[in-house]
Amino acid sequence: PQFLTRLQPFTLAQGWLLSHAGVHPRHLASEDQTGLQALHREIAAQLLHLPSRRPEQLAAVGTSRGGSDAHGGIVWQDWFEEFEDSLEWPQIVGHTLIAEPNQKGRSFNLDTKSGSYGILTAGRLEIRYEPKS
Repeated sequence: PQFLTRLQPFTLAQGWLLSHAGVHPRHLASEDQTGLQALHREIAAQLLHLPSRRPEQLAAVGTSRGGSDAHGGIVWQDWFEEFEDSLEWPQIVGHTLIAEPNQKGRSFNLDTKSGSYGILTAGRLEIRYEPKS
């Protein structure tokens, strides 16, 4: 339980929303800072009930990944089929393995099997990519 209370499902850094697979707008009561804070509190409370209960906003598995949920949660969302770049903040995510960094709107997927990473400086994102052979 102590470990679970320290987990962060997502974070805001320099105007960017960072998470494993992305925050879907349908998981927010409102698409602003208030909605994001409420989602953070809700997931933090639900983490204490793992593994007996699965927080939908965190662990939903959408149909594009073989699940029965309408869209994936923060750790399962599919970049190509479910991710939407419609929130107030651009997002930096991974989870959907891609050959090279990919952009959708203002957001980026950097999951290239440890071949890419981003550096945030004063709100500006610099992506570094080194293909693995």
